[in-house]
Amino acid sequence: MENQKDWEKLLRQARISSKREKTYVDDDDSIISTKPIYTDFVVDCVATVLLGWPNCAMLHYFWERKNRDTIPPRIYLPPVVEELASKSIDSITAVVIGGHKGHFRSVKYHLGKLGIPIVASYLDGLYPLKSGDKHIPDNAKELLVIPLEQRVIMSSERDGYLQLFPKLI
Repeated sequence: MENQKDWEKLLRQARISSKREKTYVDDDDSIISTKPIYTDFVVDCVATVLLGWPNCAMLHYFWERKNRDTIPPRIYLPPVVEELASKSIDSITAVVIGGHKGHFRSVKYHLGKLGIPIVASYLDGLYPLKSGDKHIPDNAKELLVIPLEQRVIMSSERDGYLQLFPKLI
């Protein structure tokens, strides 16, 4: 079984290779890949990981119901689910990681409407950061998805390293 040092090494390698391999997911973006996918600074947004062997998808979006400049989950989820389904030989499942409660609930609701079971989730309940806030909160999360292993690892200063899926016993 891997330990914290192994996960730290995996995340460090992902930070470097994700930019080169074009598997880094920026805000308001998504990627489908068989290569490891990485994102960081998941704070007041939601990262959704869709697992469908041999591929995975990661979506990293910020959405507020009252902000018309943001894209709601009912718009950004279906095209990625459809594309992943066309590339996968397994049924699709999801892992949802978030900070903003309303967005998190909306993602879970729309995944349910799309028939996608949620196999793991993590919510720390952070509300949106104030505009111009330069402080990086201790719950800023990094995520690494390893598609061929269908594995999701999260790291934050507050919680350390957690393997969200598959669950470790």
